[in-house]
Amino acid sequence: MKVVLIVSLLSLSVMAGSAVRTADVKHRPRDLTDDRLLFDFLMNRQPHSKKPSRLSTYQFTNCGDPKKELVLAKLTLSPDPLPSSGTINITFQANASKDVVAPVKTAVTMQKQVSGAWVTVPCVDNIGSCDYADFCQVLAMIGSCPQPFIDNGVPCHCPLPKGNYSLPGVSLDLDIGILPSGGYKAKFDFEMSTAPVGCYEIRFDLD
Repeated sequence: MKVVLIVSLLSLSVMAGSAVRTADVKHRPRDLTDDRLLFDFLMNRQPHSKKPSRLSTYQFTNCGDPKKELVLAKLTLSPDPLPSSGTINITFQANASKDVVAPVKTAVTMQKQVSGAWVTVPCVDNIGSCDYADFCQVLAMIGSCPQPFIDNGVPCHCPLPKGNYSLPGVSLDLDIGILPSGGYKAKFDFEMSTAPVGCYEIRFDLD
């Protein structure tokens, strides 16, 4: 699941998983009271709020330099539509133009669509637009590598050696039910030694 977390981010464990809750997360300078109010409004945190059942649409794009960064060449997810919680099947191909080693600073910018406008979700409880001192720490806490990754020579932790990686198909557990229904965008910028190492954007709808 490790490379997938770097490049697909669909599990959103990067923002909502238990492993990330213990990682080194930095909140961007803002008024924390205003952040909480905005976060609760965007996340619609009410006792009887209905959880979304499916991820109806999604779009993934590389926003970095393919000659200098880790690029996801192919990503296929099924079934269609994807469940918001449950098992999904994933196939991917990734190309790393250089070795990726710790620390890998990561900036996550997450937005939710409100009345046609995109509003940035602040970083609260390690969910939303947060900065991570070292994404390699997140990977290290996920656990042992699934057997399909081992069988196909896909690294599970940093360092990630330069090369081409592919996974013909593997089943993974997905849980983004923590997010309420609506349209979302997320951008992930990865940096190593002040140089970009990867940039990925995802757009999805929950209903």
